[in-house]
Amino acid sequence: MEIVGYIARSLAATKDPYNLIYFILQYFFIVVAPVFFSASIYTILSFLINAVGGEASPLPPKAILWIFILCDIIATGAQVGGAANIGVAESHRKDPTTANNVLLGGLAFQCFDFAIFLSLLGLFIYRARDKVLMADGWKFICALVSASLLVYLRTAFRLAETAEGLNGFLTTHEVFFGCLEFAPVVVAVWIFAAFHPGKWIPQFNEGANEPQMMQTQQVPTYSV
Repeated sequence: MEIVGYIARSLAATKDPYNLIYFILQYFFIVVAPVFFSASIYTILSFLINAVGGEASPLPPKAILWIFILCDIIATGAQVGGAANIGVAESHRKDPTTANNVLLGGLAFQCFDFAIFLSLLGLFIYRARDKVLMADGWKFICALVSASLLVYLRTAFRLAETAEGLNGFLTTHEVFFGCLEFAPVVVAVWIFAAFHPGKWIPQFNEGANEPQMMQTQQVPTYSV
């Protein structure tokens, strides 16, 4: 999805920056695509909680999954609506301030709800540290936290960029977009390619069951 957005962004930059279709396409696909990646992170945490036990989690796994997905849907809807109206305003040479504020509100809400998620993630890791940081488990936890922080960095950048307006310093210098929008998402994808959740999460499940297995497999003692 992001590739489509970047193609539209490239066409807008090289052919017609006021083309409404290019503008809507790039904003829609670049804004919406990372939301699915965020949902995958929520899902990973939910599976991880189920693997090590829910007593360490401040919320049930399903609640974490659906609360934050719903928040992302609301935030994304506001962003897409605001971006579309910005495109309409720009194509008609009108003031896009109101539409930009809608987009800004969606990004601010997304930053807020993801910050709450990061807090819950940190609290879970702290409470379940004896289980999730065992053996090589800390490697996957570091990967999960790193990918989550990169997604948050990307959202924070979009918030700062939108707050400056369409003619702001961040918006008019493509290097910031490449380093703080494109690169964080790519690196986060690479991280999960290297530390695939499907490979690592079952190991936490095995580690959580290990003490119980040891108890049931103790050598029986006999009295004479």
